[in-house]
Amino acid sequence: MKTSIFRLLSAGTLALATLGLAESCNDDDDLGLFSAYFYPTRPQGIELYADQTIDSTAVVSTVSWDIAPQYTVGDGGWLALSPTKADVVPNLELFQRVHLTAEANTTGFTRTCLLAVNLHSDRIDGIAMPVKQLGWLNITVPQPRFTTDDEATMQPIFEHTLKATDVNATMVCHLHENATLSSDAAWLTIPEDLKNIEKGDKYLLFNVARNTTGAERTAQVAITSAKGCSNVVTYTQKPE
Repeated sequence: MKTSIFRLLSAGTLALATLGLAESCNDDDDLGLFSAYFYPTRPQGIELYADQTIDSTAVVSTVSWDIAPQYTVGDGGWLALSPTKADVVPNLELFQRVHLTAEANTTGFTRTCLLAVNLHSDRIDGIAMPVKQLGWLNITVPQPRFTTDDEATMQPIFEHTLKATDVNATMVCHLHENATLSSDAAWLTIPEDLKNIEKGDKYLLFNVARNTTGAERTAQVAITSAKGCSNVVTYTQKPE
């Protein structure tokens, strides 16, 4: 649902109106009510997980505008916006919700773009906000470590060490889409009711057999969203 709100501006609201990310000076022959900003401002931009395909922001402006995503070279087309423009009545401030629809990120890498707002006035500069879509799912336990500090090429590594006598392994995550779980080891098994899980906050317990082999062993649990985004969590179990 599209949301837009007009608000009449007066001299008393001028200070508030010009607190945005772009503004212009007054002229003698008009009120000089030129402002535009994103709400909420989110200085770090919008961050999406790989399976997260819906979000929104709002453009608050006293000037008509159009908006489009500006992509990194070779990385375009994954984000759609609605609406892509708004007409603003002079001396009114318009709050316009903009809906973001992203494709699921199955690349494994972070991709970025800018929400670039072109303001239809030579009295005020355009505004922009970054959007980042991570290449992985929102898994918080085990906490990820990353292969590099380079945001464009980093990938997460999820791993946890178990004792020989542990009977459960844990995974905590937030899923934006339904997902499936599987294990590649007979000693770490996924309960039947967890092999297919619905989206939302999840605290997952897997069954672990006692390690009497005398050697360290590993199991990989794959979690794959309905959109095809996947991560692997590696569990290492110490011997007795």
